[in-house]
Amino acid sequence: MESVIIFLWTAAAWACPAELVDPASVASGESVRLSPDQAVHSARPGKLVGASCLASTGLMARRVMEEGIPWRWQGTLTPMEGNLENSASCPYTAESGTFNLLATGLLEALVVCGYASQPLELEGQLLEVEGVRYVVITAFRVQQK
Repeated sequence: MESVIIFLWTAAAWACPAELVDPASVASGESVRLSPDQAVHSARPGKLVGASCLASTGLMARRVMEEGIPWRWQGTLTPMEGNLENSASCPYTAESGTFNLLATGLLEALVVCGYASQPLELEGQLLEVEGVRYVVITAFRVQQK
């Protein structure tokens, strides 16, 4: 019985989070948008956060939202190779490596729902700190083909 409960929890943990993303809306070309308060929530501990500090990631996300500038981008995301030299988790970057996406709940939803490898339109806030450009995503839309 115990292994069945663990399996069910694991399957539910990796499902596309309905509270953030409606796959039917995404498929029809609608944007997924979060309020600034929702956007700063860190991803759950696990693959996206890795060995980085969950609290530091959340603190940096709040700082980006408070001090950053509006940001928009279109393209395809690339998983980061290795970690930054600080403790904030940034598991994805742009094709050209010009910015680093903080591991927030919305980024986690992009990955878990299978959208991270598709061409995207992203909106959020950007803040450069000591030469590193951090981004918190507040909205995304899958580009229609």
